Amino acid sequence: FEEQMQTRPAFDRSTCVDTRSVVFPHHLVVLPQMSAQMERVSDRCHSFATQTVVVLSPNHFGTGKGAAQTINGRYTTPFGDLFIDHKKVAELVDRAGVPLVPETFVNEHGVAALTPLIRTFFPEAKLVPIVVSGAITDVEAQALAAVIHGWGDRVTLVTSADFSHEVPAYLSGFHDDLTESWMSQSGVPSLAPAVDAVGALRVAFARNALSEAQVWTR
Repeated sequence: FEEQMQTRPAFDRSTCVDTRSVVFPHHLVVLPQMSAQMERVSDRCHSFATQTVVVLSPNHFGTGKGAAQTINGRYTTPFGDLFIDHKKVAELVDRAGVPLVPETFVNEHGVAALTPLIRTFFPEAKLVPIVVSGAITDVEAQALAAVIHGWGDRVTLVTSADFSHEVPAYLSGFHDDLTESWMSQSGVPSLAPAVDAVGALRVAFARNALSEAQVWTR
């Protein structure tokens, strides 16, 4: 991470994207692209600082109980500590019934892999990490989305999702074309091929619909 941050290209404001909801990979094999894309939606592109970054991650290892889970505390990154927004986490617990399950986050790279980038590009923001099961119901997804939507415009929603991988390139390309087609139509089917974050995407699309910001841009 340190080397990537030191060698990344100079900031180009013309590449900025005016959005508060992004889908982002967590596989570090594409770290240079991750860094470049995160900067495109970062605080350097906005007239005001982001207060909170919400990360919706898959539950890669099926740890803990609950359709969604969260945690309190902080993440330590090479660029300083990234603090969790305890007040917003408490709202998740009280209003959406999201449990605090610390053990789920110990090895959850869907959140941890993004924390150095968030700390770099959203330096004043606090974090709300949420892992989401692929089995989350529509009712549960809508309840979670409603809480996130209620936090207002100074929140950036990052859906941490790796698309088709660990298969031949021709197959992953086919899968990704299908997934992008579904996403561009503001829908994510429950059996989207080789997407590891279907539940997280469902919550994100529900929140985006509430924000009337459901426009897909690559």
